[in-house]
Amino acid sequence: MAGDQMENASYQLLVGGLRLLAWCLGLLLPVLDGVFTAVLVLYRATYNIAYQLSFRWNRDSAAGEPMDDYLPRAKGDLPQEAYTYVSLPSERHIRILQLKQPSVSGLRSSVIECDLLLVPLNKPSLISSYRAISYSWDGQSFDRYILCGGKKLAITKNCEDILRHMLRHARLFIWIDAICINQGSPEEKAIQVPLMTEIYGRAYLVNVWLGLPTEGTGLVFSYVWLFWCCSCFPEPAKTWLTRRLHGIIAARGHTPYFLDMLHRSWWRRVWTIQESVLAPDSSWSSMCPLLVNCGRFEMPMDCLAIALLDFSSSHKLYQEDTYIYNYTTWAYLVTCHLDRRAFSRSEPSLDLLLFRCRACHVTEPKDRIYGLYGVLERLGIRLSEVDYNKTKEQVYLEFTREACQATNSLSLLNLVAGSNNTATSATIPRQPSWVPDYGGPYRMGDNWASSGLRASSGLVPDFHFSIDGRVLRTVGVLVDTIKEKTTTTIWQPSGDPALVEDGDLVSLEWGFLQTVRAYREWNELFEKHIDTLWVTYGSSCEGVVRALKKVLTLRQQACYPPAAMYAWMHLIDKRQDRSGAFMEANWRLERRKDFKEHRLRSWFRFMMTSGQDEEEWQTLCALKMCPKASDLNHAIWMHNADRQLFVTKRGFLGSANMSIREGDAIFVLSGVDRPMILRPQGTDPNLWTILGPAYIDGMMEGQLWDPGNLQLVSII
Repeated sequence: MAGDQMENASYQLLVGGLRLLAWCLGLLLPVLDGVFTAVLVLYRATYNIAYQLSFRWNRDSAAGEPMDDYLPRAKGDLPQEAYTYVSLPSERHIRILQLKQPSVSGLRSSVIECDLLLVPLNKPSLISSYRAISYSWDGQSFDRYILCGGKKLAITKNCEDILRHMLRHARLFIWIDAICINQGSPEEKAIQVPLMTEIYGRAYLVNVWLGLPTEGTGLVFSYVWLFWCCSCFPEPAKTWLTRRLHGIIAARGHTPYFLDMLHRSWWRRVWTIQESVLAPDSSWSSMCPLLVNCGRFEMPMDCLAIALLDFSSSHKLYQEDTYIYNYTTWAYLVTCHLDRRAFSRSEPSLDLLLFRCRACHVTEPKDRIYGLYGVLERLGIRLSEVDYNKTKEQVYLEFTREACQATNSLSLLNLVAGSNNTATSATIPRQPSWVPDYGGPYRMGDNWASSGLRASSGLVPDFHFSIDGRVLRTVGVLVDTIKEKTTTTIWQPSGDPALVEDGDLVSLEWGFLQTVRAYREWNELFEKHIDTLWVTYGSSCEGVVRALKKVLTLRQQACYPPAAMYAWMHLIDKRQDRSGAFMEANWRLERRKDFKEHRLRSWFRFMMTSGQDEEEWQTLCALKMCPKASDLNHAIWMHNADRQLFVTKRGFLGSANMSIREGDAIFVLSGVDRPMILRPQGTDPNLWTILGPAYIDGMMEGQLWDPGNLQLVSII
């Protein structure tokens, strides 16, 4: 009995001790978390304050310099003998540019003098000796000259600006591709490109050059500092302070200064993505491994990226007459800033990365692959040797095959957008249809690469390539066939799709006939097959309309209430009277106290005075002005560029690119997250070409995946 009591007492004591320990930990963990957060904030604050003080010192010391002549050009006689590159001793050597410091009085007028040092890449002292430069060539001509080893070397204006900036700050050892790589030697470029990972990763830090400053550059950098300070506060103070800061920017008319920063060409280059991702990690000797320069103004990239992301997402709140949303810039900011963290967690998405790169520009199409060589290495993709003598088609084909094999994934099929099987010339064979065009247009409607779809129930792909590497063999399930499709797509402005203005004020009026007619053709197809769709989607009006909304918005339907879809369908129906919705919107806007500042004011006045009497024009006006339908209408327009709707034989509703035909087959391929549209080739029942992915409501979550009906699929 006494033993039981002793055992019970011991048990109670143990339980009590554990509870006390848990209680103490419960108190300590928030404290430790708070201390850790405080240390991080203090660390970053100290670092930012140091840069702010340095920036103000430089600004004050250069206050007398005219802004438009900040970095004057070199003048004077130059030797006639041109510089000749010395061959690199080995494939592991690089060149480091050593600038010669002129006298203070001659800094702004003398010709830049330098030497090129041949250095082995694995030299221990190299890590702390040079800065790698990331900049945009901007298509400039080589019409400026420096003295390299006492001989004349042609460079671009942008390159000269960078060198003078580095001289001003006594940064004498740098690596810059235009000079440190012999641009006239494709063989040397092929050797140096694979070394980019180490060149940027071993640098003391990477300097990003956005160009020379303009009138408002200093204000932008000051606002960025304030954005960073706001981000250090907890919610809801962070949100409130950020909104107040947006209001101040708008009230003072400083929005154009931010737009100038967003429109810098550096944001729109493929090479700069790699250069940012490959920058060295933070260390105590270099708290900011990625430093942005705009003339004499400096800012850590992470601070600038956070501020510009916030500005871009909130831009529509205070743009009065236009809504400029540069998707190229947005794509790059997300890629360089967020994907650096994704790489550290080994979670990047290859197809999403390459999709975003479509928004960026290259001079050489092959650089859409070679410009990401180092990034792809981090993904575990070992590419063939860089060879600029290969055709673009050869580079794309080899990369696609090697990437699929290295990642054991067919996710790159998500980027296929139509048949590529046309011969480029008599000597170059046609490109296999499974090879995406990585230089294809950037379409917002294709931005559903990482949405977690599971059309094949999340299985691991089962595939291999033919001996010659041109046929992709896999297995899949033939689930349906396209029965009927539309023929009209919405109007899109000409020019670079990534730079197209969009938003509530997008200039749809220039293509209102095509846009409204496409809407109506979609609606007519929907109504024609309503009985079949009714059976497929649950025998309810709500289920059928929800399916249409999911197809038109590519799964973004949760952002828009059901009433918005009903209003949109009502307004595009030519049999309906839209005057009520139009007048209601007019009445609501006129009653708003802030109507003079309302974002629709200028467009509304243009609409009222345009004198257009076409019925389609009235439809567009109603769609723009209806509070319920306007946001949904914009989303539909953005997500359906170069897409068309179709109905399948089994009664499913979907959308795909413009290359599909009635009778094309719908497959769910093993390990592929979306249904694919395939077209039979010849008499072989297993031979197909692929036309690209489709969004089909009712097939995206593996509902039709049936392992018992697998068949061999050979895609040419």
